[in-house]
Amino acid sequence: MLHRLIHFLKDIFFSYLLIHMLYILSVSLLAGLAIYLIEQDNLQAKDLIPGHEDSIKIDFMDCFYLSMSSITDTGMSTLKFFKLHLSTQWISLILMQLGSNVMLSLVPIIIRRYQFRQHLKQHKRVIWYSSDCVYGFEDRIFYKGDTMHPEGVAVEYQDPNGYVPKVKEKIKLKLKMNKKLKARLKEKEKRRRKEKLKKKQNREKIDKKQKDQKISKKKIKPEDRENNDEKEDDQYLLLNKNEDLIKKQAMGKIIKYVWLYIFIIYTVGFIWIYIASSLLPWMQEVLSYQLEYQGISAVRFSIFAVVSSFNNAMLSILDYGSLSDIRGQWAVILPIGLLIAAGHTMFPVFFRLMIEITKDKGGSQRPIYHYLMVSSRKCYTHMFSSVQTRTLAYLFGIMTLIQLIPILGIDWKTLKYQQKQ
Repeated sequence: MLHRLIHFLKDIFFSYLLIHMLYILSVSLLAGLAIYLIEQDNLQAKDLIPGHEDSIKIDFMDCFYLSMSSITDTGMSTLKFFKLHLSTQWISLILMQLGSNVMLSLVPIIIRRYQFRQHLKQHKRVIWYSSDCVYGFEDRIFYKGDTMHPEGVAVEYQDPNGYVPKVKEKIKLKLKMNKKLKARLKEKEKRRRKEKLKKKQNREKIDKKQKDQKISKKKIKPEDRENNDEKEDDQYLLLNKNEDLIKKQAMGKIIKYVWLYIFIIYTVGFIWIYIASSLLPWMQEVLSYQLEYQGISAVRFSIFAVVSSFNNAMLSILDYGSLSDIRGQWAVILPIGLLIAAGHTMFPVFFRLMIEITKDKGGSQRPIYHYLMVSSRKCYTHMFSSVQTRTLAYLFGIMTLIQLIPILGIDWKTLKYQQKQ
């Protein structure tokens, strides 16, 4: 009874929606309290009207609003962000990352992987048994006729209707099992070789027939035949592995790839913005002023620009919280724009491209990558099929041009008018 109650409560509370809400609220409250305690000695004006001095203490609701805005990547603040303490700015930056859309998209996958693991454990099948013990395979499901993996480990098996005794002397059991496995694998291998030989003989017959009849058809090259055989082998591997297990492994790959994606984007973005900020004369002038009055270095500016842009929060540490001081600096503005796209609209495009480039094209991982590329949406909602990904890339390019051309036209018209004046 207690076990059923625990399962019932787990099903209710262990859901993405509830975890997400509790996570956002609890972290925002704790961070808001920390910001409020840090900013006790910070005085700010009630509004931005000139003459109004910084004489009002910061309220808790303003701090809570800032933390909520940071973790939800809204980018709005009732406080002058550039005048806050350095520790508050770093807390806000950490909150931006904790609330990152890309990072939080992993939560459903982690939950699903946990559920898959539970499902796989509950549905272990008996492979071979004797009067005193039962043999099973950990985290694997096998049906009649399936190839048994030689690396299987003997584990205890609990039948839903009753308890089966624990396995004793696991080493001996594994040796016994391996004998049976080897025999079955050899049998399977023989069958495959026979099938291959049969196909080869059929192909030779067809080729001979074509030659005799002098039919002008394009002959299949030996290389193409080998490729076809490899494709057939891939399908064979895919069919022999359980779909649930492959899906679980594919989701594990996605988790690794998302972390790799974030690392690459941050590293490239930081290096680009830092180099541009350090080399451009105008940026040097702006940052030297910021360094003198606000203590903002090129490194700090680059870190905040990368994290804030990628997560679309855009809480700037420059004066008055805007990027107007660096207008016209394409070497800095371009990577910021690309980071905004990489963290949102173009994330599915860049993510799939990264997997296409780095995927394992040979070996035991091929069935997993094949499943991941063919059944993308079954594994990850932010990963589309190849057709949908191309469509998204084209639409993004077209919409950007539609928006860019009128803006360039308006700017050119304004410039011509100013020249006449």
